[in-house]
Amino acid sequence: MNVRPRPLPVRHKVKLAEHTTLAPRQTQELRVQHLDLPYSTYIFDPASAPYALYAGLASEDLQFVVARNDSNFPVVIPIGTVLGDINPYAFERY
Repeated sequence: MNVRPRPLPVRHKVKLAEHTTLAPRQTQELRVQHLDLPYSTYIFDPASAPYALYAGLASEDLQFVVARNDSNFPVVIPIGTVLGDINPYAFERY
């Protein structure tokens, strides 16, 4: 029996592009940076953090992700913080 392992998905880190402070009980767009990607559709997979990040479909030129601070205190996010991964999205046609 010839068994081949599945290749691991290509994952690109998405990092915060500028120092940001999330105000208490506010939702805000965070400017991000990542490697140049070929033209395609991708899915943003957020990392766990003390604030809410939203997953979603994105194009190769992802510039912002949406974050929400549900606490009563401001949250400081330093530049270069890894916010998640961006992975190729495979469409399934039926």
